[in-house]
Amino acid sequence: MITWSKELYRSGDDTTFREGFCLSTDSKPTPADMANGSKLEEMDTGDVYRYDRSTGAWITPTTGA
Repeated sequence: MITWSKELYRSGDDTTFREGFCLSTDSKPTPADMANGSKLEEMDTGDVYRYDRSTGAWITPTTGA
């Protein structure tokens, strides 16, 4: 289950920047309104993911995957 701790609507591009927490076994969402740079942290691994809107993928800054 993902718990969103922050959601900020960006009217300029109709997206929402989100920050939240999840487990490594949770599916990471890719809604059409997710803003570039949104952040998810896995509580069980400590890995941090950022959303790349251009590819629709969650990436870790250290590995790029």
